[in-house]
Amino acid sequence: MKKISIVVVLFSLSAIFFSCEKKNEKLIQHNWRLIKLSKDSLVTWYESWEFSDGTLKILKKENPNATLDTIDIGHYDIYMKWDKTYMDIKDLNYTYYNDTWYVLKLNKEILILLLYTNGKWAYREFVLEDK
Repeated sequence: MKKISIVVVLFSLSAIFFSCEKKNEKLIQHNWRLIKLSKDSLVTWYESWEFSDGTLKILKKENPNATLDTIDIGHYDIYMKWDKTYMDIKDLNYTYYNDTWYVLKLNKEILILLLYTNGKWAYREFVLEDK
C-alpha cells in the first residue's frame, strides 16, 4: 500500500509540473512590447517580441513615423526546473540575446526576463500587445 501511495504522489507531482510547463508555453505565445528603461541604450523607440511555436521574431520601429520591421528571427524553448521557469533563446543574429534567461514573471499582462552573463545583468520587461 505504501508503494502505491508513493507512485500516486510521484505521478501527481509530474502531472502538475507538466501542466505548468504547458501553461507557460501557452502564455508566452503572443506579441510582447518591450518597455524602454531609461538606462537601457539597447532599446529603441518601439520593439516587439513575437513568440510563436518555438520561433522568436523581434520587430523594431525607430520612431513614431517609421514602419515596423523584422530585425531578427531565432528560436526559443521555455521550460521549468523545479519551481523556476527558464527560456533558452538561440539562433538570433544579435547574439547578446542567445542565452538561457530566467523568467522572473509571466502572466496575462507582463513578461519579465532576467539574464546574468559575463558579470552583468540584463533585464527585459514586456507588456502584452495582443489581448
